[in-house]
Amino acid sequence: TLDVSAQGYLPLRESRQIERGENQITLTLERDPFGVLPSEACAPGETLIYLEDFQDGKADSLAGLEVGLPGFQIGTDDSGNTVLIIDQSTSSMTTLADTTVTNAVWRFKVFYTQATENGLTLHWLENTEGEYTTYEILLPAISTNIAPILRIDSEGVFDMGYIETLPTPGKWHLIEISTYEGKTQFWLDGQLDKRFQDPGAPSGGTFAIGGTGLLDAPELPIYIDDISLCALNAPFTTLPTPTATP
Repeated sequence: TLDVSAQGYLPLRESRQIERGENQITLTLERDPFGVLPSEACAPGETLIYLEDFQDGKADSLAGLEVGLPGFQIGTDDSGNTVLIIDQSTSSMTTLADTTVTNAVWRFKVFYTQATENGLTLHWLENTEGEYTTYEILLPAISTNIAPILRIDSEGVFDMGYIETLPTPGKWHLIEISTYEGKTQFWLDGQLDKRFQDPGAPSGGTFAIGGTGLLDAPELPIYIDDISLCALNAPFTTLPTPTATP
């Protein structure tokens, strides 16, 4: 029996009879309709560092998920797609372990099941080695709100501006957060919403994602899918994609 798996394809199990000596076997893998190929995860000129589409029911290298991080689970949405489900009321966050980048873009797809003033907490270029530094975004899904962008470090909390175009509940969105040579950008569905240059930008770090953990935040599932991290070798250009639907 042969068990074959590959990123972006459905797993295959086949029984074949083999003879003593050299054997030649041809197998055909079927594309997973919810899977992502490594060649699709980054734009031309970028270098893939990390990719997770959750189709194997696991979340490799996302800290804490393997031991049941509170407020996180891997499950399915209404279409049968396997996704990461985050409860917005959790104060826990999961971080991409053992990874530090400087010039890079973090991409993921998000689906808010309802409008909310709370939502997700996003950390970008988070560095916990030595003096703590990170960019933080509190991302709700309600048209009357904005999403503040903060830089947090040993000197304090600094306002970097805010995001005006927020996710719409009930549909998938593609989020891209990039930093190249100190210039950070936030894109939603291929449209630039915010850019800034920060002389005090973190020197490098990773990404983290979780709920807001606010005391009055009701339980609300938010779906995350197709997380990727790509190194940038030139100023960022959004990934050409007609839709954010997984």
